[in-house]
Amino acid sequence: MTQIQYSPGFLKFWKCYPARRVNKPGCHRKWVQHGLEARTDEIIALLARYCESDQWRDLGGQYVPNSYKWLGGQPWEGGDIPPATKLREAEHRERIMAERRQARQNPIAVEIGEAKAVEDEWAELERKVAEAFPSPSQQRAERARQEAKAGMPLPNKLWKMQWAKGLK
Repeated sequence: MTQIQYSPGFLKFWKCYPARRVNKPGCHRKWVQHGLEARTDEIIALLARYCESDQWRDLGGQYVPNSYKWLGGQPWEGGDIPPATKLREAEHRERIMAERRQARQNPIAVEIGEAKAVEDEWAELERKVAEAFPSPSQQRAERARQEAKAGMPLPNKLWKMQWAKGLK
């Protein structure tokens, strides 16, 4: 049995691929077949973008395809490249809280009105987080407003209530 000599670019890809690495020889054949050695840096950058996508990060990477399937899908050909993800609400809140803790521990920030400026920045960041990540009830209310504006039929329960009141 002979040892397969893997190319340096492929080994770099193999090392960077998250968790579900399968069929190393088959993946190397696909790597060579598609001529990816010359495009190693491009493939690694694309892989990094996929690793940051919501689909690959959610549920502990449950939806990450195995390496053989990912290479077979040829995502570098312009398929479904995931968009750069926003920070999640929890990450935003954690960052804000960390900044607050740091500012409170810094005695210089308390001098001559700087504390007020820091509080204003926090309030602005919290407003942006709330705006970027509305609560489920806010999302439902906005969806209902948009549907009413578009003239979509009311849900059955609302229609019955309006009919009972003689409004329909």
